[in-house]
Amino acid sequence: MIPTANKFIRFTVAITFPIANFSLNFFNYLLRRPKITLPEIDNKILLLSATELAEKIRKRQLKCKDVMQAYIQRSQLVHPHINAVTDARYEDALLDAVAVDNFLESGEKTEDQIARDTPLLGVPFSCKESLGIKGLLQTSGLVTAKSHVADEDSDAVVFYRKAGAIPVTVSNVSEMCMWWESHNHIFGVTKNPYNNTRTPGGSTGGEAALIASAGAVIGIGTDIAASLRLPASFCGIYGHKPTR
Repeated sequence: MIPTANKFIRFTVAITFPIANFSLNFFNYLLRRPKITLPEIDNKILLLSATELAEKIRKRQLKCKDVMQAYIQRSQLVHPHINAVTDARYEDALLDAVAVDNFLESGEKTEDQIARDTPLLGVPFSCKESLGIKGLLQTSGLVTAKSHVADEDSDAVVFYRKAGAIPVTVSNVSEMCMWWESHNHIFGVTKNPYNNTRTPGGSTGGEAALIASAGAVIGIGTDIAASLRLPASFCGIYGHKPTR
């Protein structure tokens, strides 16, 4: 009886799978929306890595203010297409950038000292909204927490700040960071920058979409069950989950 049952199951799957696949593709074709192409990158600063930016800033080959303005403008430009940013500190980030330029002008530290003490000095970064940047929204996609503002920086943000990096934005997540997409009833759906009809993954999808669209150069996420690795894969960027 068991071999007969197995044959029946295999036969049923062999028949129903292609039918189901065809049906889903057919309905997807009927319901598909036109793809939206993101604005082209017209500022070469946006093509530099975080380490390259840090080096050029401390060598005073680039003004930190110019770097910050480039990323703020790009973030604002791509957000309407991907819906990734949930809150921002643009004005404060610009002030922080000016402070970095003034510090470098003062000659208070040598280039080697800066590289040792603050290796990411002046580098803008984004952060998954659920982690928290002081003064910005921290809702984890929960409607009941839609007005909650972080009263302190998360540990990861503290480390980034100590390294000299400057927080700029927080990005969208799935509700309670529990799903393989980035949608909630506060901020809506975040879209994949390569194809706005598809998901960037989750739950760190806002970060992945923002970085992949050059709206941020580096970001912080979380990962228990691929919440960071999955969006990185979906958006074609590097995502690292440390072992400890």
